[in-house]
Formats: sequence, C-alpha cells, structure tokens
Amino acid sequence: MYDNIKNERPVVFSDFLGRNYSEQTIIDHKKQYGQYLTPIIVADFMSNLVTKKNKEIITILDPGIGTGILACAVCEKAIDKIQNLKEINIIGYEVDKKIIPYANESLNYLKKWLYVKKVGCNYKIINDDFIINNSNAFHQNALLFNDCSHKHKFDIIVSNPPYFKINKNDIRSKAASKVVHGQPNVYSIFMALSAYLLDEDGDLIFITPRSYTSGYYFKTFRETFFTEIIPQRFHLFGSRKEAFVRDEVLQEHLIIHGKKRNSSNIKSIDKTTISFSNNTKDIDKPIKRKALQKDVIDLSSNNKYVFLPLSDEEEDIISFVNSWNRNLHKYNMEISTGKVVPFRAINLLHKKFLESNQHAPLIWMNHVKGGRVVWPFENWHKEQYISVNNQSIPLLVPNSNYVLMRRFSPKEDLKRINTAPFLKNSLKYEFLGIENHVNYIHRPNGELSLEEVHGLSAILNSKYIDVYFRTLNGNTEVSATEIRDIPLPDHNIICEIGSEIMLNGIENINVETVLAMIKAGAA
Repeated sequence: MYDNIKNERPVVFSDFLGRNYSEQTIIDHKKQYGQYLTPIIVADFMSNLVTKKNKEIITILDPGIGTGILACAVCEKAIDKIQNLKEINIIGYEVDKKIIPYANESLNYLKKWLYVKKVGCNYKIINDDFIINNSNAFHQNALLFNDCSHKHKFDIIVSNPPYFKINKNDIRSKAASKVVHGQPNVYSIFMALSAYLLDEDGDLIFITPRSYTSGYYFKTFRETFFTEIIPQRFHLFGSRKEAFVRDEVLQEHLIIHGKKRNSSNIKSIDKTTISFSNNTKDIDKPIKRKALQKDVIDLSSNNKYVFLPLSDEEEDIISFVNSWNRNLHKYNMEISTGKVVPFRAINLLHKKFLESNQHAPLIWMNHVKGGRVVWPFENWHKEQYISVNNQSIPLLVPNSNYVLMRRFSPKEDLKRINTAPFLKNSLKYEFLGIENHVNYIHRPNGELSLEEVHGLSAILNSKYIDVYFRTLNGNTEVSATEIRDIPLPDHNIICEIGSEIMLNGIENINVETVLAMIKAGAA
C-alpha cells in the first residue's frame, strides 16, 4: 500500500500516515483527544527554528506525538544543523491508542532513513498522559525518567499539543496548580511542563492557540512560563483557518520558539523576532521584524501581557499607550457584561411595542454600530423589548449614561473594539435590558458624565487602542478583564475630547489627531 511513498522524506511519509488515520477516524474521536494533525509546511517551518549545536547525541521530546510528523521534521533538520551528530533519541507521549500504530510506523521509517545518513535513532512512545506522568517536575527539579537510561533533560522539545479546557478539579489541573488558574486549557500545561524539562541550551518549539498571550486566566501561566523561557521567535498567521485547514480549525495560532532564560549563550540577546504570514502558502516568506524583549513581555508588569507588534508604528503606539498610568478603576468606573441571555429569558422578550411601563429596550450587539447606539431596528427578526416585572428586574440596569461595547468582533473586522455612548435622555424608559454579547462601562454608585461617556467611547474606538488591543489579543472576544486593565489617559483629556464631540459632533472630531498631539507633546 505504501510502495509509492517509501522513498519519500520521513515527514512526507508521516503526513501520509496522518491522512490515512484521519480518513478512518470520526471527528468526535479526534475532538475527544484534541487532535489537529500538523501539516508538512508547518512542521518544516517549526523544525527550521532549531538552533545550531555541536553534539554527538541529542534527545527530542514530543509530548503529544500523534503520527510523529514534528519529530520527523526536527530529525531531518538536525542532520544539517547539528555538527558531529551520531545518535538521536526520541521520546513521545500519546494517550490515544488508536494513533500509536501510525506513530510507530512513522518513527520506524525515520529510523531506517537516519541509518542511511549514518545517524542512529532510538525511539520510545509512551502510552500515558504527559502531564500526570511528569507532574513531579512542577514541584522539584526532578529527573524525568526514573525507569530508563534518560537521566537528563531534552535538547529539543517540539509539539502541537492537544487543546481543550479541563475542569479545575481534573487531576491534571491539580497537578499543575502552580501554573494554572480556573479552568485551564490543557495546551498551556503542556507548555509550562515542557519549559521545566528543557535542557540548558535546548530549543522549545510549540504551535498553539494565541490565547495565552493575554487574559486573566493565563496570567499565572505567563509568569511561570516566561520566567523559564525567553522567547526567540513568535510567528503569527493572518488567517484563522489556514494552520490546520485539513481539520477545519477556526482558531488563531501562534508558533513560539524559546530558549532557557538562564542559558549562557543568550544573555546578550535582547530582541525577539516577530514574523507574520497570511497563511501557510506564504509561511516560507514571512514578514519579519525584531522587537526589544522588554517591549514584547515585561515581567515586572502586573499582567505580563505578550505584545506582538508587526511594525515600528505599532511598537511606538504600544509604548505610548503604556505610558498612560490610569485605567477604569482609577476613575471609579467598572465594566460589566449584559445579563440578558436570550434563550434563558424567552418568556420575557418581545418583538412588538408594549405599554412603556411594562417593558424596556433590549440592546443587542447589533445596535452598537458606527460609534452610535441605533435602537430600535425596523422589521428586525430579533426581540427588541424585555418585560419589566419581578422576574426580569435582576436582569435589567437603570437607564443611565453608559459606554456600550460589542463583546465579540470578528478578526476580519477593520476594528477589534467597537463602542458607542449611550445617553439616558436618548430613550424615555426607566430600565434597560443589555444582551449578554454587550459589555457596558458604568460608575457604580454614581453616574458617568456626558463628557466622560463621549470621550471614553471615542478613545476606546481610536486607532491607538485598536492597535494596542490587537497586538496583545488573538481572540475574537473583547474581554471585560482586558478592557478593565487597558491604560487610559488623564481624566481631563477624556473630558476635553468628550466636550469637543458634544460641541462639534463625532464626525468633525479626529480623536487620533488629538491623541497624536498629546503624544508629540509627551515626546
């Protein structure tokens, strides 16, 4: 069956086996194990990140080996990049028994291929959970394998780990309690554990979702991981579909290459390479630039966000916004999420107008449009009213001044953050219903002024905040946590912009120009 591919590169043969496996495996089975098999072009790109070494024997770890394509790609590249190489030892973990025969066939083919190249190869596939099997590394500087001859850490750790959330009571969450919070995504535990198992001059190369670069729930992970690993390279994909197009994955992916932070050979390196390709077709010709590591991730900062600017302008904007030393809480403001979840409140929602004292407007994400709140829509298919009664009162908010914000914004949109000022005098109702896909900024135990509402909405809608947010966030969700932490300028600047908008109209005020003047003055 394999005669027509037996003379191919190991990575091509492994990909062939992967396709065979995928064709014979139902989607639910692959989802159960979080399996998204790596395409050849991505495997080749990742393996090319291996740094040059001079060693006779190297050890490679793939903690979620699948059919072995990444191990194969790294071995192919190691022959060119590692001088005096005589032997490669591979350890792979895999919990799915169904895919292990494919991995064995793939690595056996690799072993024969390396033999022709005069390089020995030993491999071992462990049918066990990588996290549970190595959890002692979280708590002490433990040796990995107590039952075999491998008594040192790994020269190369390469992985396309599984990704799915696990419960905080899951044994893996408890084992990794040092590095995770809440309901973690399993891929982040793979990354953190691998950071502990990497040798002093080793290479850590992962392709994962980008979600770990920001957000409250990954804060502990970022602090732990980047204390161990200093990033040498980040690679971004413009398309959310292309990295794993065969498995129809809609997720923004990120490739990271890192070295041990205390490695002697990188102490003098103070920059990180950031690269970008629209998809896998142009991955071999990416846009590249270097940024200071302290600007990519500042470990002294509170949130330890990872910023990935793709131009000097973006890096300049990040620095400018980070120079602001205020946020919502400093101004006694809060951001909350709308409490009306339509499918849970079906009996309270209405399409038609009722008596004004019996209902309130229901504001959906769609109503936040072009910097304005447009309500109601004529002949719209969704309910735009919510009953006011004892059952609905806990879901409603008083009619007041708010900044409304879409919680979700497709990556392909021109802007990631979309806000609009809502003024209490614009609608003559006592209460408002705010749907769950809308965030709203308010002042607890008080009220936002008209100047604050107009000014804050305009600043959050500005190019400066949009660039800032895009460089740290790879999600389509605009998290209330991240907005809560976004730096804001002085209060008088917010109110000055708001006053100008109230006087001359938003269409006649260029907020970017105002902020640029402030930036120039600060410079």
